[in-house]
Amino acid sequence: SRSRSPGGVSRALAPRGEPIALKLLSPHVGEEPEWAARWHREVEILRAAELPHVVRYRQAGRIRGVHFLAMELIVGRSAEDLARAGELTPLDVLSLGEQVATAIGALDRAGLVHRDVKPANILLATDGAATLVDFGLARGAEDTSLTATQEILGTPGFIAPELIRGERREWVGSDLYSLGATLYHLLTGEPPFRRSNWLACLKATAGALQAPRISDRDPTVSAELDELV
Repeated sequence: SRSRSPGGVSRALAPRGEPIALKLLSPHVGEEPEWAARWHREVEILRAAELPHVVRYRQAGRIRGVHFLAMELIVGRSAEDLARAGELTPLDVLSLGEQVATAIGALDRAGLVHRDVKPANILLATDGAATLVDFGLARGAEDTSLTATQEILGTPGFIAPELIRGERREWVGSDLYSLGATLYHLLTGEPPFRRSNWLACLKATAGALQAPRISDRDPTVSAELDELV
């Protein structure tokens, strides 16, 4: 199970002085056909996707053998970091969920699936605006070119059970499941089916008839929020 391509994202300045987020692909990784295909697919998707709550493309290319992708800089922190620090209220989580659901819906209408929705891939700006990032595993809903093998792509704990069981390919519903698991994680501190290792997590997710309720972990949660997630 893999969740992202090797590389890193850092803050940088564009030639005209605009602050940007700069993602780099390690040269030796860029020579591997599988990772190169995923990198170019991410660039293509972001270049074409001017969608709400989706990170904006700025430029991409290759300099001295290193592939780069420049994106808008989100001044803020990931939902994962904020939740770990105890800085997210239930209302914050609901607002985040609404915004990311809007992004998933816009991607679906554009014929795209993200395939790795999770707390680390949602950035929250200081004004509360949420942005979905890291499209390294994203693809067109009808595109099978990046799933020629039987490898399960995504992050254990956030992958929809029907994908683990091999019942269907990724679709908008699997992104929405990942969002639900993300909201559960942000509200309780762990994903619905947390286990000691990734294989046990996948087995628990695939075998469950339904996800546990938030109220099982936190009895103080409202009935409305419990039902929504």
